[in-house]
Amino acid sequence: LEKTQALADSLPAALAAAQTAQKELERWQQARKTLAEVRRQMQELVKLQKQEQAARQTLQQANDALDGAQQAYISADQLYRRDQAGLLARELTPGQPCPVCGSVHHPSPARGVTGAPDKEQLEALATAMETARTAYNDALQTSSTLTAQAGSAREQYIRLARQALAELEQELPPPEDVKALSRLVLDWDGRLDQLLEQAEALGQQRQAAVEAAGAAVNQLAGDRE
Repeated sequence: LEKTQALADSLPAALAAAQTAQKELERWQQARKTLAEVRRQMQELVKLQKQEQAARQTLQQANDALDGAQQAYISADQLYRRDQAGLLARELTPGQPCPVCGSVHHPSPARGVTGAPDKEQLEALATAMETARTAYNDALQTSSTLTAQAGSAREQYIRLARQALAELEQELPPPEDVKALSRLVLDWDGRLDQLLEQAEALGQQRQAAVEAAGAAVNQLAGDRE
């Protein structure tokens, strides 16, 4: 009887312990939910950073291609102009004015250039240069967009991760140390499985104690009747 009475008397404490265990379980469950969102943000950030890096490489290649196309056109244009001057020089007549400068004296007429492009070739190079310029502008736009998106995702990830870790009473690294922050997130992500398992087991124990104490109360009440 004394044992039953002691068990019945333990009901308030058992209820309080069960409530504490339930709150602890809910805390870890919420932490698991929050960290799952942090992990999702981390994966999104990594994805965007990879895309940003690829876009930068594409931009550099487009810039190199544009430089090459511009240099090819400028060189060809210079040869073309020199060759055109040579063609005009062949038409000069002593004593007749030059159609370019107006002089009637032609002491050193220009000569044609071997290997100079014709008009069609020069126009093709100009078209290639404009195509390269368009590709560069497109790559620049893509790179700028991804850089902005990655920057926004980084800020959002840092804010959410620091908030989640602060709720776990974790000492935080400096805001700029994203690698250290990510290591803590991954560490807690692994620890939460064990903490949840322990909290669930403790909750079951506390609930069993409540049920035992409640049964003792009912037994005593029945005995009095």
